[in-house]
Amino acid sequence: MKYLLIIVCVVCCIMAGLLCGKYLKKKARFYSDLCLFCEDLMLEIKGKLQTLPNFVSTHKNMFGKEFSIVLDKYEDYLSGKIEQKEFFDLEISSLSSNEVKDVCVFLLGLGNFLTEEELTKLQVNKSKFQLKSKACDESKNKFYGTYMKLFVVAGVAFAIIFL
Repeated sequence: MKYLLIIVCVVCCIMAGLLCGKYLKKKARFYSDLCLFCEDLMLEIKGKLQTLPNFVSTHKNMFGKEFSIVLDKYEDYLSGKIEQKEFFDLEISSLSSNEVKDVCVFLLGLGNFLTEEELTKLQVNKSKFQLKSKACDESKNKFYGTYMKLFVVAGVAFAIIFL
């Protein structure tokens, strides 16, 4: 029984390390999806193929889970199903409230400018999101292994204490 408790404790510590690392991965994936969305939208604007609501509805399933949820809400906003205030109440588990507001402001600003101004605005935002994505990737690479090692050591420490 004692050894089973030790094994469960070590496994729980390893799972905690995985969860901490998963948070960093989700945030990095969200920003990389946002950059891809900007790229695709810039190409769409240059080609003038679809309207913004059609573009969002056709592209929302091409990205990760969290960004797809954002695009679902944005599609609801564009179709008039929800108000702007409800769109700002969006919750994304891997982003802070200020980061969520930045994403919402970016999305709400789409389609309000002439073509060249819109492309310039998209390029500026894409650069900003790329910087955030790069920072998230660096922190993920830096801390993911650290979290795993830390929680494995914590699990071994608990095992020693219980022995």
